[in-house]
Formats: sequence, C-alpha cells, structure tokens
Amino acid sequence: MYFCSYWLSVLSAENELNYNLAMIALVLILLILFLIPLFFMLFALLKGNGKKRKKKKCGPDEDEYRKRRRKIKIESRKERKERFKNAEEELLEMKNSDGLLLRGRYYGNDGKYLAILIHGYRGSWKDMLDVGAWYYKMGFSIFIPSLRAHSESEGKLIGMGVLDYTDILSWISLLINMKGEKQICIHGLSMGAATAMMCAYDLPREVFAIVEDSGFTSVYDIFRYQLKKKFHLPAFPLLNIVEIYSKVLAGYDFKSKSPIVAVENISVPILFIHGKGDTFVPLEMAEKLFSSCLSNNKELLLIDEAHHADCSIIGKETYFQNLENFLRISEYKYHKLEKDTRNGEN
Repeated sequence: MYFCSYWLSVLSAENELNYNLAMIALVLILLILFLIPLFFMLFALLKGNGKKRKKKKCGPDEDEYRKRRRKIKIESRKERKERFKNAEEELLEMKNSDGLLLRGRYYGNDGKYLAILIHGYRGSWKDMLDVGAWYYKMGFSIFIPSLRAHSESEGKLIGMGVLDYTDILSWISLLINMKGEKQICIHGLSMGAATAMMCAYDLPREVFAIVEDSGFTSVYDIFRYQLKKKFHLPAFPLLNIVEIYSKVLAGYDFKSKSPIVAVENISVPILFIHGKGDTFVPLEMAEKLFSSCLSNNKELLLIDEAHHADCSIIGKETYFQNLENFLRISEYKYHKLEKDTRNGEN
C-alpha cells in the first residue's frame, strides 16, 4: 500500500512539473508570436524626431571618414547660407487623406521648375537643405515636406514610403493649384527615395524627372536585411507577424506596394544613386532597382566609399555634376514628349 502511494505521489509531481513546463513554453510562444513582434514594429515605426543618434566608437578608417564628412558639411552649410541669402521661406500646411496635418517649407524662385525634396527615415526637412540650396542656385523653386510622423508633421507611425507617396502626390496637386508649378522633379533620400519611386504608381504628368538616392527595394526587404544584420534573426516568422501588426495599427503591409514594383511603371527619366560603402541599404538593392526599371531613360550613379545617404557629401562634385547633366537631358526629353503628345504622335 505504501509502495502504491509513493508512486502516485511521484506521478503527480511529474504531472505538475510537466504542466508548469508546458505553461512556461506557452508563455514563451506567446512572447515570440505577439509581444516581441509588437516591440519590433514599434521600434521600427514609432515616430521619429529628426534627432541624430549618438555615433558609435570606430576605428581609424571610420574616424577619418567622419572627419572628411564633417569638413565637407561645414563647407556646404556656408554655400547654403550664401545661396539662400535672398530666399523667402513659406510654411505650407495640408491635411492628408488620413486627417493628419502635414507641413512643408517652400522656397520660391524666378524659374519655371520645382524640386520636391523628400527626407529619409527618422530624418528631418533640414537634411535636404544642402541639396535644396543647389537646386535653388540652378533656378528651381524648392519644396521640402516633413513626412508623416516626422519633424513638424502629425502622425505616430512611420509610413516607410508606402503611405508617404500618396501624401507627396497630394502635395504636388496643392502646389500646382496654389503656385502654378508645371515642371517638377522629385528627389528623395533613403526612405524618401522609396517614396519618390512609389509616386510612379500614379505619377502626375507635371513630373519630368525622378532622382532616388540610397533607396531600398521594398519595406520587407530592408527590414529582413536589418533583422539579420543587427539582430541575427530570420525573417520568418517574426517579420510576418510584424507585418500583421503594421497592417492593423499603421494601415499598410510590407509587400503590396514597393519601389521594386513601382519602377516598372516609370516612364520619365530616373537617376539611381547609391554609395558603394552603404551597409544600411546594400548596393545590391540599387542594382536590382536599376535592372527592374522599365524606363528608357535611366541612369545609375555609384559613389565610391560613400556610406548610406552620404553620396551628396562624400562624392559632392561628381554627384552634382551628374545631377545637373541628368536634369538638363531630362528637361529636353520632357519637352519633346510633351510636343509629341500634343501632335498626337504618342
């Protein structure tokens, strides 16, 4: 009798242990399936404030790169101040289709062209001022929007270009009606480049050229790359669950709209720019975008050594010389296309 009681108690203890282990396993599974993906979504998409993150310690080569970059930036700020000396800044506001109040800065010029300059992920309109000063010198009016969930604009979750491109199209419509703009170049940096490319889903005829600098192929691709690079984690199933959260909370998924698909619809001239030293958005993405683009007027400019979104700094002279040549050719082709269209040849 004692023997039977002993084994019953042992089995009961084992069952309790198994039950506790099962509950722990269940909690871990719930964490993996729900809380960790939610953390990653908020980590990736929660509103940016435009503040620069602290730089990590680096080796001699990296330190030399930063010194060089800083020196060029100081020179560019002096040039910007001189070029914008007589420019009048106008703050524009617009409510988008989601009811968010968006803001942007407009600098009018005497020329007939407008450059819309789109900043990158967790960036600010200020990031585009140096490029803007060059466009202003070239006779362009410039408009620099603050993307939703960035800087001066409303919103809690970042649109990663998927939501932002519709905002840019709304800005274009507003600027055409308000300022009479008729010949527009869209120039985007990083996430802003993805936004510029996705405008091709419904590109207004007033846009005669697109410049994408350091853009990615899709939201899914860049998140998958960063998950592996920063956290050493596979995309499945984590990213798939993050995508579900994004669709529910932010209103978009990571695959249905993407630059890699949008470039197949681009007919206007487009310039792809990428740094050979870019480890945030790999060079392979730029090459894939270029090869997938069906425009007959496309160019690819690669800048030696430049890190992510640094092409206009590290390769300053090459960058702006190529940009000027591209815009001159694009403007000619735009006018020829308009003429052919009016004559019924297209």
